[in-house]
Amino acid sequence: MKKIFLALSVNLALISVFLIPVTVLADQDYGLSAAANRIGYQAADASLMTKLQLYIGIAMGVVGIIFFGMMMYAGVRWLTARGKDELAEKAKNALEAAVTGLVITMLAWGITSFVITQLSKGKG
Repeated sequence: MKKIFLALSVNLALISVFLIPVTVLADQDYGLSAAANRIGYQAADASLMTKLQLYIGIAMGVVGIIFFGMMMYAGVRWLTARGKDELAEKAKNALEAAVTGLVITMLAWGITSFVITQLSKGKG
């Protein structure tokens, strides 16, 4: 069991190492504004709502990664139960908890996205 936790923690550490640069590079321009200005396109500055949507999207990506990790953990636990009903039941409970958490998170994201969209429309 310690090997499974070690493998999961190493995977999560690697995922976080690759995720941190994505969040840092999310605000980079890469010269696109200069190119847009040369052709006459004037982009508005990113509003608070746009930045909020970006960060919510990043958070949803992290939630997806956590969900995937929980599903892998529960699946490995179920496979290693070796016919023991108690261990299989714990794995099933972990699967149910992961799916329940994902459903609640997706509902919260839907509500938040709707509210942000409505607030953005009411602005102008």
